[in-house]
Amino acid sequence: MPTEAKNKFNQRFQFTDDDLQPYANYDYIAYFEDGTSKLGTTDQEGYTESFYTATEQEISIHLVMDKEKEIS
Repeated sequence: MPTEAKNKFNQRFQFTDDDLQPYANYDYIAYFEDGTSKLGTTDQEGYTESFYTATEQEISIHLVMDKEKEIS
């Protein structure tokens, strides 16, 4: 069965600052409504990967800022 048929919902996000400059190469954590999460890194244009799900879900993204990286 093709992936598109199983995962018919998709979403991706773009992060920019107030001057519309992308947050390129920033780590993020995606939290899905079903309780799962996924780690990733934004691309050069500030986009996350595309997230595919079989059902419609709310997705919350936490962008990890430089200060948070220093604390870890």
